[in-house]
Amino acid sequence: MTRKDYELIAAAIKGELDNSTADKFGDDVQRAHYWAVDAVAKRISNGLATDNPRFDRAIFLRACGF
Repeated sequence: MTRKDYELIAAAIKGELDNSTADKFGDDVQRAHYWAVDAVAKRISNGLATDNPRFDRAIFLRACGF
């Protein structure tokens, strides 16, 4: 995968994370959605790190909005 692919994935996750903080959900649903997106982002970052030893999880998670 290329850096452009990683950026695309991070942008998609960030977009979903932004939805978890929108006022359209109740507080409990917002929290659950946030933690679900967080778990998915971490799982994806683990897979990307396995694919590329130079992959930096911290940079990726920051790009995701965490």
